[in-house]
Amino acid sequence: MNSHPEELKRRTRLSNTIYWITLLLLVFYLSSQLVFDFQNAFRYSTFDDWVPALLCTISVLSLILNRYHYRKASRTIFLFSWTASVTILPILLSKISPASYLIHPILCVLTSLMIHLFFSWYEDRWIYLSFLVASFFLTSFSYYFLLTFDTQESFRQLPLNRVQFLMIYSMSWVFVNLTLMYVYRINWNAYKDSQNKNEIIEKLNRELESKVELRTKMLKEQNAKLMEYAFVNAHVLRAPVSRILGLVNLLIKSETPRPMEDQEIIQHLNESSKELDSVVRNLSVTLQESRDKPK
Repeated sequence: MNSHPEELKRRTRLSNTIYWITLLLLVFYLSSQLVFDFQNAFRYSTFDDWVPALLCTISVLSLILNRYHYRKASRTIFLFSWTASVTILPILLSKISPASYLIHPILCVLTSLMIHLFFSWYEDRWIYLSFLVASFFLTSFSYYFLLTFDTQESFRQLPLNRVQFLMIYSMSWVFVNLTLMYVYRINWNAYKDSQNKNEIIEKLNRELESKVELRTKMLKEQNAKLMEYAFVNAHVLRAPVSRILGLVNLLIKSETPRPMEDQEIIQHLNESSKELDSVVRNLSVTLQESRDKPK
């Protein structure tokens, strides 16, 4: 199981991009050959003539495998087919020329670039190492590989001897691939750091959400208690206020003669009692509406 789904998605998108680019370029090449060299377009006399059509087929097959989530199989098949079609079978089935001693190692180095794009030391270690070792030997011993099948002795036209070619090919491969390994190592560390920071941020967000939910729950409970307390108090206040109003009414309706000052005091007491009764009623109504409001 891949422990880094984002990295897997990135490699899948990258491999699909390479498949599409390869497919489109080869289709363009075959189409142009059909237009400009119609007579020889269907004459596959050598293996080199078959390579574009073969790689087109492999590209389509790899896209289908990626589509059905056989991602590692698609990359392995494509890279193996590419290596065989570009760097091995042409040497076995075609004529060797002096240019082959230059072109073949370059193609081997270019093939090694796709190994780093397709596979990872952290996710596909053994496949990655197997292809790298094969690529190194193909590049370093390219001269000897070509020499084995050089029936026309094209090597005699070369300006360098086999040891010099061996050193140049090996150093070129090592330089290019070590540079890529270093770059990918930096990118991987940056990716891991970014992922760790994202995990920390997500953890903090979850903790913050939990704290907010807990605090909100506590506030709701406190508000509910306060509302209940205020509602009870409002109803408790109604009883003494009602009694005060009753006593004031009795004083007002009493026929006992009183001084003017006492009558004014009773009048003020009546107005204050009614005002207090109005406040208590309004408070009760407000609290009742708050209790009945849907949450």
